[in-house]
Amino acid sequence: RTVKVRESVGVVRICNGCSHRLKKMSLNNSRMRIGLTCSFAIAAFVCSAHSATHYVSNTGGNIAPYTNWAMAATNIATTLGVGADGDSICVTNGYYLLGDPLILTNSVMLKSANGAKYTIIDGGNAFCCVSLNNTGAYVDGFTICNGSNRYGGGVYITNGGTIARCVITANQARNGGGIYFGSAGAAVDTVIQCNTSMYDGGGCYMNDGGAITNCHVLKNVTISSGLGGGGGCTVYYNGRIVSSLIESNYSTGAAGGVASYSYVYIDRCIIRGNSHYGSAHYYGGPYVYNTLYERNVSSGVYFEGGIHYYNCTFSGNNGYAMEADLYLHGSSVPGTIMNCIFYPENTHIVAYSVTQPAFSNNYYLDPGFVDIQNGDYRLSAQSSCINGGAYDYWMTNALDLYGAPRIIDNTADIGAYEYYGSDGVVVEQSNIHYAAWNVVSGRTYSVEMATNLFGSWSAIGPEIISASNVIAVQFSNSSYNGYYRIKYIHQ
Repeated sequence: RTVKVRESVGVVRICNGCSHRLKKMSLNNSRMRIGLTCSFAIAAFVCSAHSATHYVSNTGGNIAPYTNWAMAATNIATTLGVGADGDSICVTNGYYLLGDPLILTNSVMLKSANGAKYTIIDGGNAFCCVSLNNTGAYVDGFTICNGSNRYGGGVYITNGGTIARCVITANQARNGGGIYFGSAGAAVDTVIQCNTSMYDGGGCYMNDGGAITNCHVLKNVTISSGLGGGGGCTVYYNGRIVSSLIESNYSTGAAGGVASYSYVYIDRCIIRGNSHYGSAHYYGGPYVYNTLYERNVSSGVYFEGGIHYYNCTFSGNNGYAMEADLYLHGSSVPGTIMNCIFYPENTHIVAYSVTQPAFSNNYYLDPGFVDIQNGDYRLSAQSSCINGGAYDYWMTNALDLYGAPRIIDNTADIGAYEYYGSDGVVVEQSNIHYAAWNVVSGRTYSVEMATNLFGSWSAIGPEIISASNVIAVQFSNSSYNGYYRIKYIHQ
């Protein structure tokens, strides 16, 4: 009757009145989705009421206290002067050239009516565009551009505050071309692109705290004649980078992607296509989980201090004199590298350090990626890395790069992605459901079922030797309600 084919992730659901698949999450240059909880796009907003709402429009009447569109202020700074804790400032579509920096010192929400695409804040290359100095300060839905400052060209966050759903672009500073985090603060669902620093942190700089979550950091540049670097991000101390894409950044100094001088926490990120001294140049202290390092130029990661890498995947990192996934330099590089995949480079690790990290349960052969040529580094059903990981305490309730639980089938896999089934489709004909999976002809598989998506899986029926490139299973009874996947057994 009806053929239902949706984006495949490998697990299909069969139930009375429904047949659907769990939606695939993807990353690309214009939209990104990382994990089960993050869906990123520069969206439109509705200016909902807070304690009081003040309005800004280039065509407003400019009548205080600016509490409706007819009375709206004609510049943003004016409304910041009347906004109290808990107030909201709503800015309609337009181009706003600043005469002075916008400084938020109380718990005010500054938001656009229709998103960053339509609402532009321009610093005129004269000063920092937006400064936040309150944990309750919130800036939502703007393009912030052409700012210039010693610290934080586009945004300067001192003691807290949040930037959300913004595009921060074409700004410049000595440290933190796009954003500078002083001691706290966050950027979420934000694009940080085409910014420049003259020493550290082309995209963002974290001095003593700060976090970016579900952000896209791309095409930023650090121009440094010394030891500075971090074309994408620099963490001086205690920064967090989570569920973010760091790509195509460049530094003339160290680390095209991420540079850190001390502790940094990185989880569920993709770091790819960054150049000069690799994707990352660490002087010490990184803790990195479930992260993919892909096609970075001049080594994947360059270390001069302690490192801690768990369930990461390294692939295609090369170039210049340091053609390797890991380049260990300095007298002492202690730490742990565990459950990581290194493929397909000839040279995975170059070590010039006396004290080296402990390498535990890593994989250096062909791991059986789904489609390495097109950048799909998930594990295929034939992968030897499935259930090959060693357990560590942090895995409890943790997620993999895809947003699935880190442990499925009671055992962790090796690499950034946990395996949870081959790709499949659901077909419905005359109220009979069929689940079909792409497989390799001549190999042996089993079909497994679970009542809970991340619960216990058990085989249904005998093992199947595939006679073609597809295995299909018929479900005509409501007792088959549940989740289904296919699992490779052997050749």
